[in-house]
Amino acid sequence: MRTFAPPDKNPPVYLKTQLLNHHTGQPQVVRALVDSGNTVATSAAISSRLATQLGIQFQPLSLTCGTAAEGQTVEVKGLARNIRLALSPTTVVAMGRVLVIEGLSGGLNLGAKFLMELGAGIQFHPDGTAHLTVQGENIPLTKKVQGQ
Repeated sequence: MRTFAPPDKNPPVYLKTQLLNHHTGQPQVVRALVDSGNTVATSAAISSRLATQLGIQFQPLSLTCGTAAEGQTVEVKGLARNIRLALSPTTVVAMGRVLVIEGLSGGLNLGAKFLMELGAGIQFHPDGTAHLTVQGENIPLTKKVQGQ
């Protein structure tokens, strides 16, 4: 059985993006959580596992910066710079600073600062669909079904 969040609460939404795999030189599809509740000082966070998998180099850091939504401690492993992210075939953006976090539940988390820097907005529709509006383009978002 598939269950979404209650109607009075917007469910988490995800964006199909592409990041460069530095090992192969080819783009790799990455599902990113669009998280307007992420208020870290950088525009985004990437899991240390995904950063390593993609060969993304980062400046090592070691600090605990608080807790995630589920109460887990967040441990920063480093800071990556100037990562290019394809939001769609026609919209590519550069993320200046991205935190590399050990144990981040998703691979890539695009936070409130990311949305503000792009002047982007999330629209939820009565039919259950959602999209991200950025640079005049409406990019479809998907919802994570519980149990996936």
